[in-house]
Amino acid sequence: SSGINAEYGQFYWKLDLENNKLTLFQVLGLDESSTIQWAVFNVQRDELAVENAVELINRLMSEISEANKALADKNSAMSTLNARLEEMEASVKEHTSRADSMESQMFHHFAEILNSKKRKIRHLNHLLEPSKDPSVSR
Repeated sequence: SSGINAEYGQFYWKLDLENNKLTLFQVLGLDESSTIQWAVFNVQRDELAVENAVELINRLMSEISEANKALADKNSAMSTLNARLEEMEASVKEHTSRADSMESQMFHHFAEILNSKKRKIRHLNHLLEPSKDPSVSR
């Protein structure tokens, strides 16, 4: 392909004067095999038509770049939200684990206190048993 080449960030265009074609490409990697072709425009030989086509391509590349930037910003915001979500889920998991542990400890202590009170009641009932006997005087 012969003609004029102009680079524009990740995008570039080629003007093939022999075939009167203007092509828009995007570089996706480090070598030429990692490019995609976005559009091919037929152009007329007159200078005004070529100038208009180049202006159109530059505007399209600018809009695509802005859209890519907006997409990158949205992806960044999404990554931030996902990281925050993971932090919150970990926090909920930790607090739930702590609450379960505290509940278990409280039930254990409650059972100990309850059993001690039952023993005390049995002991007091045992002490009261002789006084219930009618033959025993008070």
